[in-house]
Amino acid sequence: MSKVWCGYYDGNEKSKRAQEKLGFKYQFTVENSDVVLLNEKRTEHISCITKEGWASGDSRMTRSNIKKENKMRKAMLEIKHYSKSYNGKSKAADDVSLTVESGDIYGFIGHNGAGKSTTIRAVVGVLDFEEGEIFIDGHSVKDEPIECKKITAYIPDNPDLYEN
Repeated sequence: MSKVWCGYYDGNEKSKRAQEKLGFKYQFTVENSDVVLLNEKRTEHISCITKEGWASGDSRMTRSNIKKENKMRKAMLEIKHYSKSYNGKSKAADDVSLTVESGDIYGFIGHNGAGKSTTIRAVVGVLDFEEGEIFIDGHSVKDEPIECKKITAYIPDNPDLYEN
C-alpha cells in the first residue's frame, strides 16, 4: 500500500471529521459526482493519506505529485466505461471508469444495489457486461479470460458452486 484515498460528500461533516482525525488530508473536489443509487449528483471531496503519513499522522501528497507518481506506475486493473444492466432496464453500473495501479488497495463502498458486487463479478469474469472494457494487468477480461483468471482470486458472497 502506498496511499489510501477516501471521500466525503458535501455537507457530511461527520465523515470529514473522521477522515481528518485519521490523518487524511484534502486533495481535490469532484463537482457533480454521480450517486447512481440515489440518481443524483453531489460534490465529493477527495482526501488521501500515504503509508508514511499513516505511520506519522501527516500526509504531504499534492495533486501534482499524485499525477507524477501515477504516470510511473503500472495499471493492474483498468475499467473503461463499464456498464451493466439487468433485463435491459435497471442499470446496476453506469459508465464506470477506474484505474488501480500496482500496489494500491481499493475498496467499494456504497448502498445496497449500488453495483459493487456486480462490478467485482464482471472484473473477475463471472458476469458478462454490455458496455465498456475491463483489463487485468493489460489483459482483456472479455478477450483473454484465462489469462486474467490466472492472476486473480475471487471468493463469492454465496458458495453457488457447491450443493450443500
